[in-house]
Amino acid sequence: MSATRYSFREKAADRARWGRARRAALLSGVLIAAGGTLPALGQDLAVETAELWFKDSPGVLDNAHPDDQFGTALATCDFDGDGFPDLAVGAPGDKFFGNLLEDSGAVSVLYGGPAGLSASDDQILYQNGNSLPESDDFFGSALAAGHFNDDLYCDLAVGSPGEDLNGDEDVGAFDVFYGSSSGLEDTSTTFYQVGPPTLNNHGSTPEAFDQFGSSFAVGNFNGDAYHDLAVGAPLENWNTTTNSGHVIVYHGSATGLVVHSGWSQARADIQGVEEAGDEFGHSLAAGDFDDDGFDDLAIGVPGQEIDGDVRSGAVSVIVGSATGLTPDADLLYSQDTPGIGPASEPDDEWGRVLAAGNFNGDDYEDLAVGSPLEGLVGASDAGAFGVMYGSVFGPLAASYDSYTQDQIGGGGASEGGDQFGYSLAAGNVDGDEYDDLLIGSPFEDVVAIVNAGAFVIAYGSDQGIQPERADWITQAAISVETSETADYFGMTVAFGDFDRDGHYEAVIAAPGEDVPCTLNCVGTATDAGVVIVMDDGSIFDDGFEAGSTAAWSSTVP
Repeated sequence: MSATRYSFREKAADRARWGRARRAALLSGVLIAAGGTLPALGQDLAVETAELWFKDSPGVLDNAHPDDQFGTALATCDFDGDGFPDLAVGAPGDKFFGNLLEDSGAVSVLYGGPAGLSASDDQILYQNGNSLPESDDFFGSALAAGHFNDDLYCDLAVGSPGEDLNGDEDVGAFDVFYGSSSGLEDTSTTFYQVGPPTLNNHGSTPEAFDQFGSSFAVGNFNGDAYHDLAVGAPLENWNTTTNSGHVIVYHGSATGLVVHSGWSQARADIQGVEEAGDEFGHSLAAGDFDDDGFDDLAIGVPGQEIDGDVRSGAVSVIVGSATGLTPDADLLYSQDTPGIGPASEPDDEWGRVLAAGNFNGDDYEDLAVGSPLEGLVGASDAGAFGVMYGSVFGPLAASYDSYTQDQIGGGGASEGGDQFGYSLAAGNVDGDEYDDLLIGSPFEDVVAIVNAGAFVIAYGSDQGIQPERADWITQAAISVETSETADYFGMTVAFGDFDRDGHYEAVIAAPGEDVPCTLNCVGTATDAGVVIVMDDGSIFDDGFEAGSTAAWSSTVP
């Protein structure tokens, strides 16, 4: 799952969009897979079998509070090695010890089993390594899961882009909680940026407002037995170039993550030029785009200026090798690259969102690129996404297909402010040999309900994504919840087979959802957030399974 990010200090703009929200993550380094019977095509589908998780249900630790933003980030993996995937949910607005430390952040972990996700043995994680919780850390803003060491358990990386260090504000950090037979360990290891002269002089000294830990991608860049982790610092000032951005890569090892390399457009051996406001590393995605056995890293550069068009956006691809990521044969794309299109325009921020999957079933992974701020005639920030298909040369620009909401079957009309393509997730929803693509539109108005949110599933085929074959889902279609103003449903997505029945569940977050208060507030906890799990692979109301509806709530202080 890769992630979309805003500056955590843009509070006024954030409140205008969804209360006190900060950036939301998209898929946190986990591929999606799901099986099931194909639903009818191109319709707003009802979902009969679903669970609603939010902070305050029986048996779940802690309580809901206003602005928790539960569901801002998601990651699925088997943290306790019992064979059942588990779910980690970020709540970066959580207040440690009730209301003492505002926006310190927390992560809830729900464990899978034969009956699916359960509140028994759930965990609440806080910063507990080299750094302890503080106000405005935003711990839980980004999540990623993988096997970073040599045991049998998945490990969890948690971003804290608001972490202060040595008096400098929003330097950023991330923590790794290693897995065990009893689940994630309570004590974490904290990582900060590594400065020069390390990493071939491409390390980066921790500085105020770098926001290191804003984005993650998990892949195997050197083909060994361990997963590796790429970490973005999109607001890094490289060589005094403001907000040009930086990425640090850590390799997995027998003992866990070890720092390996640093990347920015200031490097003479990769394409592109560092510029103020580029935000190199704003989004990340890993996949083997050239089928050489080593994962490659796609890096979003949404602030890149192209031919005078400010913040039109670009994507850099660094290829993997036996020694890890290498500058040899790196690639740089923009909407002005021949074969891509439409033409670069100011403020499109193409590359703001990334996801990797195999949509046409060949030997190469493909790259999906979101530009939720893409403007259409009469509709600013309507949004769009596109797919570049993999090849022996990597993502092939000539293969790029671009889609707006108008061009996706069942997706509704493109409207100003929808931000279609705000989140992307790739995986096999229908059980065939092709990955499918889930596209979030969290600012979608549902009838007259402003910013209720929605998402689309577009299916893969031997020809790739089929725009005419897609399903459009809102909260109104789900049996456990309804569409409401400023829910932002679809802001974050993931999948996991939590009961191992062969049918993967879709996990869709609405971080702006209001929930009832039970502690430290009265009435309603505004923007507390919920996560909806669409169960049994039979996600859609197609008449073959009545199923049961269970409502769960999860609370974090």
